[in-house]
Amino acid sequence: MLSCVCDLQQEIATFLRQKNLPGADHFSNPQWLARLALLTDITTHLNDLNVKLQGKNILVTDMYSHITAFEPLAPGFKLFTSPFDFPVDEAPAPLQMELVELQCNDELKAKYSTASPLSFFRDLVLPSNKFPNYIEHGLLTFRNVGAPAEEGRKREGTAVRPNAGDELPQK
Repeated sequence: MLSCVCDLQQEIATFLRQKNLPGADHFSNPQWLARLALLTDITTHLNDLNVKLQGKNILVTDMYSHITAFEPLAPGFKLFTSPFDFPVDEAPAPLQMELVELQCNDELKAKYSTASPLSFFRDLVLPSNKFPNYIEHGLLTFRNVGAPAEEGRKREGTAVRPNAGDELPQK
């Protein structure tokens, strides 16, 4: 469903404007579109994995290989889902200073404890623009997960979601 929203974003925005409905402005907001692309990539990949694990006559070894396909992305996921517990020295060099600053921010740490990792990233980190390398890392981690699915969804003559990394603030 989210991939349809991404594919039809211009048409949806036009419809909302014609009917004077709220939300049309979101489709011209690059930050909101980046969030939509991130959520779409995550959802698409998890749906694909879900379908692969449900089929009949699937061997445990096949299931194992589908799940272990995530292993190269594991450090990126851990940094994204547990930024306050991630060892700074294991983070990529460009992220280390931002990670220290993030981990020392008591206000963000308190908000993180009451939010999901995705809502924390989407609602607090992304709009702040205080952690551009961490933002880029989060967007690229999940964009890489969904890249094959994105290619399959592209259709001739339709709106294609933006490259999430293109929406990042410049240093």
